[in-house]
Amino acid sequence: MIMSPTLATQATQTAAIACERPPRLDEFFKPLAGGPNLFDLPEKEWKSWRLVFNKGFSLDNLASFVPGMVEETLQYRHTLKRYAESGELVRLDFVTLRFTIDFIGRTVLNASLGAQTGKNVLADSMLSQASWQMPNREINPLEFLNLPRYVMQWVNSRRMDNYIGAELDKRFRAYQDNSIDATSKSVMDLVLQAYMDDSAKNKSSGIRPAVELDAEFRAFAISQVRLFLFVGHDSMSSTICYALHLLSTNPSTLSQIRSEHDEVLGSDVLSLPSLLVEKPQLLGSLPYTNAVIKETLRLFPPGSGIRQGARGVDLVGEDGTR
Repeated sequence: MIMSPTLATQATQTAAIACERPPRLDEFFKPLAGGPNLFDLPEKEWKSWRLVFNKGFSLDNLASFVPGMVEETLQYRHTLKRYAESGELVRLDFVTLRFTIDFIGRTVLNASLGAQTGKNVLADSMLSQASWQMPNREINPLEFLNLPRYVMQWVNSRRMDNYIGAELDKRFRAYQDNSIDATSKSVMDLVLQAYMDDSAKNKSSGIRPAVELDAEFRAFAISQVRLFLFVGHDSMSSTICYALHLLSTNPSTLSQIRSEHDEVLGSDVLSLPSLLVEKPQLLGSLPYTNAVIKETLRLFPPGSGIRQGARGVDLVGEDGTR
C-alpha cells in the first residue's frame, strides 16, 4: 500500500505502470457497470473517451447543473431537519446515499430520480447492487457460495440496463428530431453527442445514418452511465458523512465555516437557494470550505487506485530509496 504522495504520483501518472489496468479490475466492476468502462478500458480507448467526458467537468458546464443540484440539496436539508425535529435515530449514510444518487442523477442523466422522496428503479437497483458487492472476496472464499448475491446482481443489472436503455433511446430520438438542447453536457448527452458526431461523419461519406442506436454502442453507453452513477454517489456520500462528523467534533472549524458562508453568501438562509441559482460562481469563493472538504478527503479517502507492478519499474521515494 502506497501512502506517500510522491510515490503515488509516480505510480498513477508518470511510471510505465500508470496506465496499465491491473488484472481482475474488470471483474470487480462488472456487477456495478455491467461491462467495459472508463475504469478498466485499455489506455488507447480510455484516452479517446476521456476526452469526450472532459467536457462535462468544465466549470461552466457544472454551473449549468446548479439549479437541479440546489433543488436536491433542499430536499436533503428538509429530510435532515425532519429527523432532527423528531428525535428519531437514523443512519446518516442511508439518508445521504439517496441524496447523492439524486444529486449525481442530475449530472449523469440531466434528470431527477426522486430517490429521496420515493422509489426509483435505477436508484434503488444501484443502491442494492452496491450493497451486494463483495469487498472481502479475497479474504473469505466462502463469499463465492452466496447464490442469492448472483441472483440479485443479475436482477439489478437487468433493471438498470432497461431503465438507462429506455432513456438512451428516448434521448437519441430527440436528437434525431432536433427537439433537445444540444448544448447539454450530462454523461448521457456526451455519449450520445459523440455517437451523433460519428453518424454525421458517416453521412458525409455516403453512409446512411442509423435510425436506432447500434446495439454494441448502446451497451457501452449504458455501462458508462452506470459507472458514473455509482462512483459519483458513493464517494460523495461518504465524504459528506465524514465531513459532518469532523465538523461536529471540531467546533472552531465549524464556526469558521459558518463565518465564511455568512460573509460570502449572506446570513439569509431562505434566499440562499435563489442566490446560488443566480450566481453559481459564488461556490468558487469559499476557500476555507474547500480546504475542509480536501482535508476530509485526505483523512478519509473514499477510494483508492490500483496498479500492477512490473519488472524493471521502480518507484523512487523522497530519500532516493527504490
